[in-house]
Amino acid sequence: MLWYYEKDNTQNGPVSEEELLALYQRGIIQAHNLVWREGMADWAPLADSFPNLKRGTRGLHDELSQTARRTGNRGTGGQTPNAQLRLMGREVLAGNWGIAVLVFFLYVFLLQIGVIIPILGQIAQWVITGPLTLGLMAYFVGLHRREPVEVGTLFSGFSRFVEGLGIYFVTTIMITLSALAAAIPGGIIIFLAYSNNTVPEESALFAAGILIAIFSALFASFYMYLRYALVYYIANDYPELGILGAIKRSTEMMVGRKVKFFMLGLSFIGWHFLGMLAFGIGLLWSMTYMWSAFAAFYEDLGEEV
Repeated sequence: MLWYYEKDNTQNGPVSEEELLALYQRGIIQAHNLVWREGMADWAPLADSFPNLKRGTRGLHDELSQTARRTGNRGTGGQTPNAQLRLMGREVLAGNWGIAVLVFFLYVFLLQIGVIIPILGQIAQWVITGPLTLGLMAYFVGLHRREPVEVGTLFSGFSRFVEGLGIYFVTTIMITLSALAAAIPGGIIIFLAYSNNTVPEESALFAAGILIAIFSALFASFYMYLRYALVYYIANDYPELGILGAIKRSTEMMVGRKVKFFMLGLSFIGWHFLGMLAFGIGLLWSMTYMWSAFAAFYEDLGEEV
């Protein structure tokens, strides 16, 4: 279905229904701008053609969802500003905060087994992280899609245990190897410091090597994490891709979007700080809010998945 729209007394279009709603979502057109499509007797305000928009952000989300169901697509191709993604994250949590926080609490609690139980707990933590993360992503994406999700959704990833474990294993190995490779130049400088000084720890060269190794490793590992940021979402939606296929798709989709995703996460620092002030308990709410916004980021990519 193709639409024409009026902006600054100029006719524009045609655009698809998804593109029209994306223009509204990005603030390019407003609810009062006139729109028309074949079959309409005359031009009418956008809000009259899409009554849900009168309900604000949630109404826009509903319109996008309905359009997605009709066309098989969703999202705006990643064009939604981060501020809007955060707002969408809050919108879907309205009325669901209690269960969402409980789901995140259980996720964190179960991953602390390695701290509570020596050796066996650490092995258990390694084994369950992937399947649990599949379930956590399924829960938050389900909220955005208005699907029936519950506490048990957190454990849905165990039905695909091998895939969850495999994703966690492969991505962890890749991140670790990248960090080690990035630390090599710093390691070489440290080696030179040991070769040229009887007390290398007092050498400026030694200190420089340590700093270069640490910061290079951190940068490389974080860069790889951003490459794989969508892998669990993709694995849930497209299990036929398999472990390596989901990793490859995440890498492709995050091209040009790593900074946007990083800035989205960075925007929650203030909320996390407030959460720490509340004896750390508030972090459950700020982290839940952040994961909901991350799910909105994924949903916003739409048909590119």
